[in-house]
Amino acid sequence: MSPLSDYADDRSFAFGSLAAAVLDGHGTVLRCSRTAADLVGRRAEEICGRPVRELLADAPRGTTGGAGIPTAGKVRLRHPSGSPVEVSFRLVPMGSGSEVLALAVPARAVAEREQGVSFLRALLSQDRIGIGIHDLDLSIVRTNVTPEMFGGPSVPPGSRLREVLRPADADALETALRQVLETGVPLVDTVQWVRSPQTLGGQKAFSLSAFRLEDARGSPAGVAAVFTDVTERQRARRHLDLVHQAAVRVGGSLSVVRTARELVDMLVPALGELASVDLAEAVLIGDEPSPLMGGMEHHLRKVAVASVDGQWPAGLVQQGEVDSRLPDLPLLVHRYKRGETTRLSARRCSPNWAATPAVRCWYRPPGVRS
Repeated sequence: MSPLSDYADDRSFAFGSLAAAVLDGHGTVLRCSRTAADLVGRRAEEICGRPVRELLADAPRGTTGGAGIPTAGKVRLRHPSGSPVEVSFRLVPMGSGSEVLALAVPARAVAEREQGVSFLRALLSQDRIGIGIHDLDLSIVRTNVTPEMFGGPSVPPGSRLREVLRPADADALETALRQVLETGVPLVDTVQWVRSPQTLGGQKAFSLSAFRLEDARGSPAGVAAVFTDVTERQRARRHLDLVHQAAVRVGGSLSVVRTARELVDMLVPALGELASVDLAEAVLIGDEPSPLMGGMEHHLRKVAVASVDGQWPAGLVQQGEVDSRLPDLPLLVHRYKRGETTRLSARRCSPNWAATPAVRCWYRPPGVRS
């Protein structure tokens, strides 16, 4: 019989491999558990009635307790195989009498638990890598995620991803985690784009790795997810891809309308959820547009649109429609005349400017951020 018997692969803490024996005041074994007998490779009848020191491969060191041996520490036990079994032990007094309860666990099991606890504590206490531990129904059991880490909401224990992420993003993540839970195949460095309805700002990209947690019998017990924010890295990569696509796809036709359509199809969803191109009607008939003046009376026609869901918002100027005036806003007019890019952000614009009906009509459907 192996010194550790059936407990060599026991990855739970100590109850599966916890050995117990009752000693009298002289250190004689009065009673013992089956686990204790297995630990020393003997039957319980062979152990009971013998001094516990006869079971030791070497004399323990330390302050002695009531049984004449140290109250806690490590010791090696004799085993018929000839290979001593090292254990960590503790003596616990039983009531007012002289009997003591001796508890012992294989030292290797204790070391593995201490290392596991230290590792988990280190992961949960840092704020550079996100950690999420999910149970069998994918509810969050433990996490180190705080609003300060990734700019999102807090994630209380017992919550589901749907409570902090958009339903579509939560479903995609839970599908990936459930596959790990069911198959046991780890997920490694998979990029997931997510957005929380409780947080202003665009999507964030996370590098996600996940692996299944198992109990002592090897049965699934949950999923651990590890993730880091790779938004800037993914945006830089996506922009490079976009530049390459633009060089290949856009500008192959002499038709300005076709070029406009190629442009919006390339921009959505790579850079945003909505894109449109407006051209001066003079351009559409082959003329040069007149210099921009005053209120920018330019008769612009919306020649191309694209949206991530295929539906152009009803509140915006529709494809093919003409509006004779752009918003008469100094900042917009100045940049438009100079051919500069203008970014309209709901957080950076003044309330009056952002709420201008003409701005909403041309650029800002409900819920847009920039």
